[in-house]
Amino acid sequence: MKVIIPTNVDEFITLGNNIVKKELALGTKSNLTPVELSELQQKLTDATDANNKQKELTKEAKELTLTRDIALGTTKKSSVNQPGNAKFLITGLRDVLLGKNKVNPKVLGEWGFDVVEDSGGGSNKKPPIK
Repeated sequence: MKVIIPTNVDEFITLGNNIVKKELALGTKSNLTPVELSELQQKLTDATDANNKQKELTKEAKELTLTRDIALGTTKKSSVNQPGNAKFLITGLRDVLLGKNKVNPKVLGEWGFDVVEDSGGGSNKKPPIK
C-alpha cells in the first residue's frame, strides 16, 4: 500500500487544508502540536496566496505576450504583407531603402539592419561579426 502525497500544487494545498481541518476537529487529540498546526496553517495560507498570484500573473503574461506579438507582427498568423504591424512597416522601409541604395546596400546598416554580403557561392554564408 502507498499513501500518495501529490506533486500537483493545487492538490497539495488541498491535502494540507484537509489535514488542518481534520487536526482542528480532533482538538486536544490532534497529532500536531498547536505550534505545528499554526505553522502549517500559515504555510498553507502563504502558499495559497502565492499560488493565486502566480496564476494571475501567468494569465497576464500570456495576454501581454499576445499583445506584443500582434503589434510586432510575429504571431503565427501574421504576414509581412499584412498592414498594421511593425514587421510590415519595417519590411516596407527596408525595401524602400534597398531601392534607393542599390549600389551600396551596406548603408542600411545606418538604420540598424544587419547587412550580410552575398558571396554568391551558395549557402555557406557566415553571419557578420558584431
